[in-house]
Amino acid sequence: VKIKTNTVSVLKSKIPGLDKTKAILLDGYDCETAEQRERIIRSSLKVIVEYGIPLLIQTKSDLVLRDLDLLEELNDSGVFVNVSFSLTSLNQDHARIFEPYTCSPLDRLEAMKKISDAGIQTGIILMPVLPFISDSNEELDLLFSRSAENGCEYVIPEPLRVTSSGKQRDMCFGIIR
Repeated sequence: VKIKTNTVSVLKSKIPGLDKTKAILLDGYDCETAEQRERIIRSSLKVIVEYGIPLLIQTKSDLVLRDLDLLEELNDSGVFVNVSFSLTSLNQDHARIFEPYTCSPLDRLEAMKKISDAGIQTGIILMPVLPFISDSNEELDLLFSRSAENGCEYVIPEPLRVTSSGKQRDMCFGIIR
């Protein structure tokens, strides 16, 4: 993991000129060990809250709950805040195979519930949809119903996209075989 230690100073220098009708996309909680140590996202969120910039977060991690106080502060001030959780499947066996370095899907649903209960819009990015693995009616019905029970307001499906070569392609097709 390469840590961009100047993130907060760059953000502070650029944010005054940002159009407040456009949101910042934040995606970095997935590097949990580095973020727990460096706290770059939390420091960046403090700047975003200070300037009242709309915020979109995409994550596979429940570490976002650590910063719920800042997300609530931004949301309570009337600024747009949205947290999307990437989910592939609620099947624990599939999750261990396809998302081995992320928190469990059930932990993500619990985080979604807490964020939704705080009044912050949340939903799922169904990514990737794995043909013949996570796209059965039963699998999707379970995922959608459990997500709705936990405050999900929307679902954004993303198909499986595998580059023509490289480690990701080799791993994906190796597992599917």
